[in-house]
Amino acid sequence: MYLSIVVPVYNSEKTINRTLDSILAQDYEDYEILIVNDGSTDGTLDIAKDYSCKDSRIKVYTVRNRGPAQARNMGIELAKGDYLLFIDGDDILTQNALNYLTDRLTERKTDLLIFGFTIADENLEPLQDYKLPDNYYSDYKTLGNALPTLYQSNLLNQVWNKAYRLDWIINKNIRFKDYWYAEDRLFVFEAIRHAKNIQVAKCSCY
Repeated sequence: MYLSIVVPVYNSEKTINRTLDSILAQDYEDYEILIVNDGSTDGTLDIAKDYSCKDSRIKVYTVRNRGPAQARNMGIELAKGDYLLFIDGDDILTQNALNYLTDRLTERKTDLLIFGFTIADENLEPLQDYKLPDNYYSDYKTLGNALPTLYQSNLLNQVWNKAYRLDWIINKNIRFKDYWYAEDRLFVFEAIRHAKNIQVAKCSCY
């Protein structure tokens, strides 16, 4: 299974190393990293290019500053994977996250996989976990019944604690609205509206 990992960045020179290192440290290696530089004015682009020179899986693109929505949309258009993930340039994957997620996706093909995440401080000390037990929703009734719990557990507002089947995202023309705030929530709700099946994985992978 080939993954496309989209990393939109803007003036992320202080954090992008840690983000990319967390991906490159994964045991699972069948992926591409698409860094979309959203017109950074600091050293972000130089750092990203340095990583791309050292690892052919990393590709760097630069666009004029228009916000994360357009940067992520560009990543979607460029992606070639079976599944799509988004990682912000100041966040990290937990150890063995990609192995865990691809195992789940191999066991049961799904349009959308939702997984847990941890809020941590600057030293990566955990402050709060958000996750739910494993589950699978294959019809609108069971998903509809589960939506309040998913929402109240803070698992629906973010774009980055999910894996999306790429051909489904393309075919349904699911894209980010051209907003600077809450664009990720709108994208997730649009994805849920079109999803025929959704998995929930209890792992805090992000």
